Amino acid sequence: MTQLQARPGASESSDGHAGDFSDDRWGRGLATEAARAAVGFGFEVLGLERIVSVAQVGNGASERIMAKLGMHLVREAVDPGCGRRVRVFSLACEERVTATD
Repeated sequence: MTQLQARPGASESSDGHAGDFSDDRWGRGLATEAARAAVGFGFEVLGLERIVSVAQVGNGASERIMAKLGMHLVREAVDPGCGRRVRVFSLACEERVTATD
């Protein structure tokens, strides 16, 4: 199985994110653009059949991005690494939304 993940040793914020946008960059569509590029890379370059994304319960911003990409909720679970409730979303290559916002 191939996965897109932060590379070992990459800087990580205190809340576990591999990277964040500064507050003055929020609301400009940058995270959506980056997520769309990652999905494109996964499907077009790596040839993945499905991409899975996980967000903590209550992270509405991340869930909105996943919805824009055409991802759908698969299940809720508990992250074994931190014990927090998460929502697992999935997108198959044939379900991919390629239109821009």
